[in-house]
Amino acid sequence: MSVVAPLIVNLTLVKSVYTACYNNNYVSSQGLFIGDNPLTFTLPLLLLQISIVFIISNALHFVLKPLGQSRVVSQVLTGFLMGPTLIGRNGTFREILFPVRATFIMDTLSLVSLTLFLFSIGVKTDVSLLKRPGWRAVSVGLCGSLLPIVLSLAVYFTTRSSLSSDLVRSNVIIGIAVRLSLSSFAVIGDALQEHGLLNSDLGRTALSAALITDVCHWVIMSGSLLVLLVFKAKSAEMAVSIVASLVACIMFVFFVARPMAMWAIRRTPAGELVKEGVFVSMIVAALLASFATELFGFHATLGPIVLGLAIPGGMPIGVTLSERLDSFLTGLLLPTYLALAGYRTNLTNLGGWATWGLLEIIILTCFVGKFVGSFLAALYFKLPLKEAFVLGFMVNFKGIIEVAYINSTGDTEELTAQHFSVLMITLLLITSVANPLVKFLYDPNVSYVSRKRRTIEHMKPDSDFRILVVVQFEDDVPPLLDLLEALHPHPSSPLNLIILHLTELSGNAASTLRPHRLRPRDECNLSLTDHIVAAFRHFADAHPHGSLLLHPFISASPPPTMHNDVCYLSLHRKARLVILPFHRPLAQRVMDHAPCSVVVLAVGSEAAATRKRENARVERAAVVFLGGGDDREAVAVGGRMAGGGLEVTVVRVRGRGEETVKEDEEAVDRVRRMDGVEYLEKVVGDGEGTVGVVRGMVERFDVVVVGKRKGMEDDGAATKGIQEWSQCPELGVLGDMLAGVDMGGRAAILVRRLLAIGRRNPSTKLEVLKATVGFWTGNEKGFQDQRRRQ
Repeated sequence: MSVVAPLIVNLTLVKSVYTACYNNNYVSSQGLFIGDNPLTFTLPLLLLQISIVFIISNALHFVLKPLGQSRVVSQVLTGFLMGPTLIGRNGTFREILFPVRATFIMDTLSLVSLTLFLFSIGVKTDVSLLKRPGWRAVSVGLCGSLLPIVLSLAVYFTTRSSLSSDLVRSNVIIGIAVRLSLSSFAVIGDALQEHGLLNSDLGRTALSAALITDVCHWVIMSGSLLVLLVFKAKSAEMAVSIVASLVACIMFVFFVARPMAMWAIRRTPAGELVKEGVFVSMIVAALLASFATELFGFHATLGPIVLGLAIPGGMPIGVTLSERLDSFLTGLLLPTYLALAGYRTNLTNLGGWATWGLLEIIILTCFVGKFVGSFLAALYFKLPLKEAFVLGFMVNFKGIIEVAYINSTGDTEELTAQHFSVLMITLLLITSVANPLVKFLYDPNVSYVSRKRRTIEHMKPDSDFRILVVVQFEDDVPPLLDLLEALHPHPSSPLNLIILHLTELSGNAASTLRPHRLRPRDECNLSLTDHIVAAFRHFADAHPHGSLLLHPFISASPPPTMHNDVCYLSLHRKARLVILPFHRPLAQRVMDHAPCSVVVLAVGSEAAATRKRENARVERAAVVFLGGGDDREAVAVGGRMAGGGLEVTVVRVRGRGEETVKEDEEAVDRVRRMDGVEYLEKVVGDGEGTVGVVRGMVERFDVVVVGKRKGMEDDGAATKGIQEWSQCPELGVLGDMLAGVDMGGRAAILVRRLLAIGRRNPSTKLEVLKATVGFWTGNEKGFQDQRRRQ
């Protein structure tokens, strides 16, 4: 028997066995066939426990994810399922799979993983977000924290005489009220990333607010604990030693550990991860930092967090931690930590309302106060009612940080098992309600609805022509510059260029979208963004002064939601046109949601090689016009090119017997009267005739402009049948055909879609509901305009 005897048993404690004695020589067995029972040995039992938690938590998440639940809910429910409330009520099950001796080992292992997780989060936290967080984020953070603290503490001191003696004696309720009133940067960032809202407008506000309150909490908590330890010191020398130890730790972090990390970054080649020795050294440093703060009387998590905040994230250190550490921690060990918290939750011995009722009221006061404070702050800054409502739930996300705090109170015996269970169940309910509400009520794409027709077709001749140019890779720049040259920048008709370099979020926990600082040309160690912006600056210098105005931006976001940055910037910078290279699926997402016209530039490999070899410029352009809003915008783009002296040919393709549309005729007449425009008209019987016309244009022109014609692929004889050949729906049927390898790939293909959201039909019940209750989104006029245009 590995367990000799339990020495002290107390069912009112969170960990019911206070001390257990067992033979630590029983670590690994010799196998079932030798006669050993592997489950009585530490190692095989631990491996089985971790495997069971992993399998069940992922199975639960597979079921609950479509309902908007986060992984934290699934992992805590896994422990709750196996705990004494449900399956764990069977004593045999508990004794075989979760004996007390094994839970202590799991607990220790998961605490080490929590320490490394907090270090990783500290590294990936961009503290520079605190420099200019915005008044909205500051107000949401402060109001959403101070109001619940004041209300919950008022309830506590009012009802203190009625609370149980253990809560009053330890004052643990004050710490719980403060912790639950604050937002956790790591928890909110993880939840928003799961829901695809990390780089949404509300997501950035919630993250900034959480970072502000998180940093303030750590500073105040550390200072308060320092004061408490000083007052508890038995002598003046001991008090001085406590202060000196904390100061020494902080100085070591910022004057030794940080310079060494910067040295490692400089020694790492661009685009590569740090060396194995550097990575291992960082892990050991995090563990030693945890040991030092625990040794000096502070919480073990303080050291890793301070060390992580001092080390810069991103490439290469932040990415190295993500690649080599995070999957192992968040996928395997941290679920065990959360499952253990759920396992210790027991609803069978809660007692009556008198035992835990007042504690539940205080917890709910924290939640309601936080929601109301954030909601009112958001309304003050004129957020729509629905978005303010959703923001109130975003900042109430709870997760591993709150669970860790409650676990620590259980470890120190400040909470009874009953109160621990009440806290865990309440946190689980709050999170399981807040997550699906945020997911199903908030669609960031709704905010991109434009109330004005921001298109080239409706642009006045003397109006400001704002173009958002999207760049992902350095090779995207030359064809984009060729296109901008074809749009004829001149002081009489300048181009106001908003340049956005999209980068993948890696090694950081928060998405960013910020203006890019223009560095001196002779500065060393320029980044990829610097090189891209330098190319546009050189392009602007080659034109008369005042022809181009540059406004560079850089964003870092997850690839599935990069389009949010494009749409957000185009809306708030009032761009009339978005130009982006053809990268799937970004192009489709931008065309689906952008509040203005969108141009997708697809360049064949042969055309790119020819232009690079001959340094050729765009001199001849063609516009294929079949009719419809997208094609009218394509003609307007061609007219802009013709106004700059480019040779433009408008080829109108008609199907036999097709009726003309008044708007189409007016659009063509405006362009065909311009100097330098050649007008041709072709009549075809079916899509094969259209293919023949377009195929003959490839060798004659440098760029061909076509409309995407969404929803119009089979609306007449001119396009009948050709939609069956489409492989890239992002380009439309004609654009896909022109970009195909069978067309030679010589021409640069320009594909356009008109006012994506303005033309989108509500295709799902959810979209129809949003259009019906537009007042709830704050965009009621936008939806009315949308329905009227449709």
